[in-house]
Amino acid sequence: MKRVLGCLLMVVAGAVVLGTIPALVIFGEAWEHRSVCNAQYETIEAAMKSVNLLDATPPGAVPDQELYRSCTDPDDHHATISRYYSLTGQHRSPEDIQSFYRDLALLNGWELVSAGDPDDEPSCILKGTLNFEVSFPSELKDTYSVSVSTWPC
Repeated sequence: MKRVLGCLLMVVAGAVVLGTIPALVIFGEAWEHRSVCNAQYETIEAAMKSVNLLDATPPGAVPDQELYRSCTDPDDHHATISRYYSLTGQHRSPEDIQSFYRDLALLNGWELVSAGDPDDEPSCILKGTLNFEVSFPSELKDTYSVSVSTWPC
């Protein structure tokens, strides 16, 4: 009986250990992802110390929400901080809004660079490894978003 109980205890202990290892691996990966993402958010926030491009608004734009943070890439840990704006009253063209943010970024140390071929028109606004973008979601009328991310240009 002692022998059977000893064997049973060994089987249970082995199952617990083998079941714990995958859980520890998953927990470790989640912890690493969260740590790296938090560091990426700090990098983004530090780059916007002089002027927060996500808080700046051209006339007629109103913030729709608080800042949105995402870091969904579990392999490369690319982080993004963004905000949506609604255009009210005085409607501005997408070109006017792009120009407002581009000029503000350039005045505060960001650079226009080409994404690929050096002969291409500048298409990215970068500060170090950070990418600033203004986009106009087609499904949301009179809305645009601004974002700073660690995604490559």
